Amino acid sequence: MEKNKQVLINMIAQIISFIVNVGISFFLTAFIVKNIGKEIFGFWGLANNFVSYIGVLTIALNSTVNRFVTISLHKKDYTSANKYFSSVALANITLSAILIIPILLLVTFLDNMLVIPKEFVIDIKLLWLFIFINFLVNLGSGVLEVSTFAKNRLDMVATTTIISNTTRALLLIILFNLLSPHLWYVGLALLICTFYTASARYRFFKRLTPKLMIKRKYFDWKFMKEMLLIGFWNSFNQLSIILITGLNLLITNLLIGAKDMSLLSVAVTIPTQIQSFVQIVANTFSPKLTATYAKGDLSVLAKEVIFSMKVTGYLGSIPIIGLMIFGGDFFPLWLNTVSSADITKIQLLSILTLIPLIGNTFINPLFNINTVLAKVKIPVLTNFLIGILNIVIVYVLIRYFNLGVYTVAGVSAILVLGRMLLFVPIYSSHILKLSWLTFYKFLLKGFLSLTIVTFVLLSIKFVTDINSWESLAIVCGIAGIVGYFINFLLIFNREEKRTVINVLKRKFKNKNLTRRAE
Repeated sequence: MEKNKQVLINMIAQIISFIVNVGISFFLTAFIVKNIGKEIFGFWGLANNFVSYIGVLTIALNSTVNRFVTISLHKKDYTSANKYFSSVALANITLSAILIIPILLLVTFLDNMLVIPKEFVIDIKLLWLFIFINFLVNLGSGVLEVSTFAKNRLDMVATTTIISNTTRALLLIILFNLLSPHLWYVGLALLICTFYTASARYRFFKRLTPKLMIKRKYFDWKFMKEMLLIGFWNSFNQLSIILITGLNLLITNLLIGAKDMSLLSVAVTIPTQIQSFVQIVANTFSPKLTATYAKGDLSVLAKEVIFSMKVTGYLGSIPIIGLMIFGGDFFPLWLNTVSSADITKIQLLSILTLIPLIGNTFINPLFNINTVLAKVKIPVLTNFLIGILNIVIVYVLIRYFNLGVYTVAGVSAILVLGRMLLFVPIYSSHILKLSWLTFYKFLLKGFLSLTIVTFVLLSIKFVTDINSWESLAIVCGIAGIVGYFINFLLIFNREEKRTVINVLKRKFKNKNLTRRAE
C-alpha cells in the first residue's frame, strides 16, 4: 500500500510538472515566434536534435545505470551498487571533457553545414553553444538522479523541474523585454536553470543514498562491460529513433528549406509535450516495475504492466484527440501573427505527428519491459530497420516526387504506428511468457474507448462556437471532463474503479475531519 501511495505521489508531482512545462512552452513558443520570427525558430528544435545525436554516445551507460544500481540496493549489495554508479559517473565526466573540442568545432563551422539566414548566423551559433554546454552539464550530473529512481522519489525530480522551468520562463521574459530580442537567450536561460537542477540532484543524492559515492577505487571494467552489453542496444535504439523522427528537421532544412523546418518545429511543439507527458506517466511506474522484477515474480510484473498501460492510456489519450479535433481553433489563437496558409500547414503537420501518439499512449509502458528484463536486442533491430526505411522513403518522395514537408512527418508517423501495433505487444507478451493476445485484449478495449471519445468530442465541437481563448478554454474543459469520464468507465475494470473511488472517498473524508478539528 505504501509503495502504491508513493507511485501516486510521484505521478501527481510529475503531472503538475508537465502542466507547468506545457504552459511555459506554450507561452514561449508564441512569444519567440512573435519577437524573432518563425523563420529561425526551427533552429532551436534542430539544436536539441543535434544534442540527441551526440547523446547516442552516452546512452549505452546512462540508460542502464538506474536498473543495475536499484537492483543492487534492493539486494543490499552496496559494493556492487557503488561499482555500477562510480563507473558510470567517472565515464560521464571523462566523456564530457573529450566532447568539448568537437562541440566547439561544430559551432564554429555551423553555417557551412546548415542553411542559415545570414543575418542570424551569430545568434544561432550562440544558441547552439549554450545548448551544448547545457548538454555537458547534464551529462556530468544526470547520473545523480539514480538516487531518486532507486528510492522511488520521482516527486522530488518533478518539484525541481517545476522550479527550473518557471525560473527559465521568468528569465526569458526579463531578457526579451529589457534587451533587443535574440534567440540565444533561450539557450542562456536553459543553461542557468540546468546549473540549479544539477545542484538539486546533488542534494537529493546525498540525502537519499548516503551509501553511494563516486570513488576511483570503485571504477570496475567488469561492471562497465555488464552495463554496456545492454546499454549498447539502447544506444543503437536511440540511433534508430533518430533515423525515424530525429532527422526530420535536418532533412527539411537541407532538402526543403529553413522556413518549412521552422513550421514543422512549431507543429511538433505541443505533440512533443504530450509525448513527454505519456513518457512521464509511464516512467512513474518504472521504479516499482524494476523492484518487482528484482523479486523474480513475472506474473505480478505482467499485472503491473497492464495497469500502467491503462493509466497512461487514460491520461494521455484525451489531449491527443483534443488537439486533433480542436487544433483548427487553437492554432490561429496561439499563433496570431502567422499567416492563415502557414497555420493550415502547421495544423496538418501537427495531426500527422499525433498519429503515432495514439498508439504510444497505451503501448509506452511496454517499452520499459525491454530494459527491465534486459531484452532489448530484437526491438532495437526492428527500430533500426524502420529508421532506414524512413530515410530512404522520405528522400525518394521529396527528391523525385516533390511532395514537400508533409512527407517528412507522414512517413515516420505511419511506420512508427505500424511497429507499435504489430510488433511491440507481441514481443512484450513473448518475453513475459504470456499469450500473444494478452496485450491486444486491452488495446482493443482502449481503442474502442478512443473511438467513442472521438465521436463525442466531435459532436461537442459541431454544436459550439469557438472564437476566443475564453470560449476555447470552456469548450475544451467540458470536452476534457466528458472524455475522461468516458475513459474511466471503459478502460478500468470494476475492481480498479472501486479502488479509485474508495481512495477519493478517504481523501475527502480526511479533509473534512481535518477541517472539523481546526
